[in-house]
Amino acid sequence: MILQTTSNPKNAKKLIQKAFNKGLTSCVQQEVITSHYLWKNKKVREKEICLSFKINQKDFKKIKKLILKWHSYEIPEIIGIKVHKVSKSYKQWHKNTLKG
Repeated sequence: MILQTTSNPKNAKKLIQKAFNKGLTSCVQQEVITSHYLWKNKKVREKEICLSFKINQKDFKKIKKLILKWHSYEIPEIIGIKVHKVSKSYKQWHKNTLKG
């Protein structure tokens, strides 16, 4: 799974579409969040869109490359999370979805 944020709904839509078009994700969850971070020595608080891409581990480099190419941020957040426990039915659905 990859967690990724953007502040622009248009950019979120583009990243989701590109990932689906390349067959790199079976599902993307999108949620509006408030982020607090330091940027260029300043505290920033802003609304962002958190994207949670469900991917295969072998595709991490491909989706990372896609995000770096199409993201609007200078330094996009790309956090890979290895999932250890997944229900059998969801895992099978994910596997079948990415075959097509």
